[in-house]
Amino acid sequence: MRFKGFLIVLIFLVSCAARVQTVDRVVEKTMEHTRFQCFDGRVVDALSDCPAIRSLAIAGVEENKTKVQSVPAIEDVREIPMRFWFTDEESEITVWGAGTLRRSGDIFWNVSSKQVFVKVGDVSRSWLQSQNKTVPGGSSRMLSAFYTFNLTGDPNFDRLTVNGVQNGVVIMQRLEPFYLKGPIEWQDEYALQSPGRVESSSQSLRILKKEMSSNESRYYDKIGDAKHTVVLKLDTHYHVPFVVEEYAGVKRIEHHAFLFGQYLTENGESKEITPELVGLPKNAVILSSSEWQAYREAN
Repeated sequence: MRFKGFLIVLIFLVSCAARVQTVDRVVEKTMEHTRFQCFDGRVVDALSDCPAIRSLAIAGVEENKTKVQSVPAIEDVREIPMRFWFTDEESEITVWGAGTLRRSGDIFWNVSSKQVFVKVGDVSRSWLQSQNKTVPGGSSRMLSAFYTFNLTGDPNFDRLTVNGVQNGVVIMQRLEPFYLKGPIEWQDEYALQSPGRVESSSQSLRILKKEMSSNESRYYDKIGDAKHTVVLKLDTHYHVPFVVEEYAGVKRIEHHAFLFGQYLTENGESKEITPELVGLPKNAVILSSSEWQAYREAN
């Protein structure tokens, strides 16, 4: 009887152990599937681990006409033009662009290297030859004379460099287009940052007497100041920001608007912007401040 009782107890313990092991396996299998995917694509163990989506109410946008959605990235499949022009609404400055090259009037620069060329006047070929300067080919008697600067993009710092040349104060004023941030620069600045929110709503805005339309607004934490929000309103044709606004809460504290296009109109015909049109002229001559002053005194 004792042996029989022991056998019954042994069978009971083995059965319990098997049940415990079975439960352990079930729990382990269940936990493998109890995970959550956040709006930005990451997988977490709890919804509380997902990042919060910021929300901002902008006066003048009706809720029933606005669709709000969250997106993980801002890259767009449509190709952004590499040759373009834009005009700033406030200053009415127009800039031509081709790749990294920019031009506004007789100011030329490269947005990557920040090397800037400023035309200061015309210089005679004969004078350049008398100074043993390298002279571009061609037969033109007068050539375009330029100063060149390697700037930082910070006007307060760059002023120290520019003011060191003759008429530096005037030249610094002429450099305003260089410091103007256009649609492509705004797009590039936030290209690696996901928007906290995207609104799809049809809007029509009048910029420099031209009607512009947008159906997408992207909201970002301002780079360097997450308490402020930067809104990029994309135009429906080129899909670049033609309106840029900054908000502190619901108060708008900054506003930029642009016209943007790919072709210039000349004598009623469309003209394509080319690197040759935007780049430094072939007859350009780089002079130092002292060389330009010597030429002026001699002529």
